[in-house]
Amino acid sequence: MLTQKAQIQLGRLVRGARPGDIPRGGVIPKEVHYLAVRHGWSLPRAWREYLWLSKAEVAKRAKINVDTYHALESNFASVSKEIKIFIASLLGLSAEQLG
Repeated sequence: MLTQKAQIQLGRLVRGARPGDIPRGGVIPKEVHYLAVRHGWSLPRAWREYLWLSKAEVAKRAKINVDTYHALESNFASVSKEIKIFIASLLGLSAEQLG
């Protein structure tokens, strides 16, 4: 029988997306939509969770602090188009996949 920690790690391996699993052509997987609707998350947050990335990992990629990234992710509807494109690139997505 697996420990709870092992079950969580196995779940990540089975359910979690890998960068190669990101669909091309602007497609958003149903799991990402589900996360956004179910939890009331922005699309960047839903994608980040789907890709098993932490805020710290994405902030490090952007060379900004975690609080700044959190503010961008939380207020995504009001950020500029350039910032949306930048966030998409950090997550390995096309701009269309962030709406």
